[in-house]
Amino acid sequence: YIAAVNSSNITATDKDGNSATLQGTAANSGGTVSHTITTAGTVSVAIAPDDTESEAGIVIAGTESVLGKFRFTATNEDMTVNKMRILVTNSSSATATSTATADESPTVKLYDGSTQIGATAGYTVQASGDNAGIVVIESLGWVIPKDSSKTLTVKGVLNSISNGADTGSSLYTSIHASNFEAQGATAKDTSITA
Repeated sequence: YIAAVNSSNITATDKDGNSATLQGTAANSGGTVSHTITTAGTVSVAIAPDDTESEAGIVIAGTESVLGKFRFTATNEDMTVNKMRILVTNSSSATATSTATADESPTVKLYDGSTQIGATAGYTVQASGDNAGIVVIESLGWVIPKDSSKTLTVKGVLNSISNGADTGSSLYTSIHASNFEAQGATAKDTSITA
């Protein structure tokens, strides 16, 4: 490290032994270099703009069907999403109260593009209690690269009519704000911005 380019810090001579005059401008003296220091990266989520499958509004009992697509964006650093909760409910209200959704879709699976991520058997939709309709996801390990976005596709493994699905039922899917966790290089983001 050289504090400044001048004759008290550097001595230079040419091939004949003559002293050289050193001059110049320090790299950061112009005031044009700036840095913003943040404590950690962040993750935001929005409905994916290419979600034409769930917008169609019709799913077939006994199939694996898209219930929703969500665009996750990491800012400032790579973020690894480890925990989240997904709400699957029979109304557009984002409240976990419906036991009916477990009859329609007892399991959901997660996809990054066409690649399934997380538990290969999928995740259970809670059937009763205060968390009815909630899907608890832990240890996901899904990496979103710095300053870019990825789309998470939520597919429901739908019951057949004979196994409890009801013709004409509605299913809505959303990312729950509680119990979210994404790990950056040194810190965690535990709040998701919608």
